[in-house]
Amino acid sequence: MLARVLASRNQHILAIDGDPNPNLALTLGMSRADADRITYIPADLMRRVGEQDGVSILKPNIPENEIMARFGHKAAENVDLLVMGKPATARPALAACALRTGPCAA
Repeated sequence: MLARVLASRNQHILAIDGDPNPNLALTLGMSRADADRITYIPADLMRRVGEQDGVSILKPNIPENEIMARFGHKAAENVDLLVMGKPATARPALAACALRTGPCAA
């Protein structure tokens, strides 16, 4: 992983996990217990302040210097991590379908 390679060269890295299945913490070497203690950045942290060329412009609802203090996590040597949101909980029927333990409904 590029973040770990750059960090091994004494570069300080900010890794941002923004996908619906936040598992970058584990990939960076955090333990499952530490990953489970991550404070996710809530969706309401940002507010829409405008639009430019069809793209929304967002600003944080707290001072920018507080974002790392409140939501940043040490993931590895020279690597800090921000996780953009908590994954949505799947409905039980969909989870059973994915695990092939129950009927699959559309």
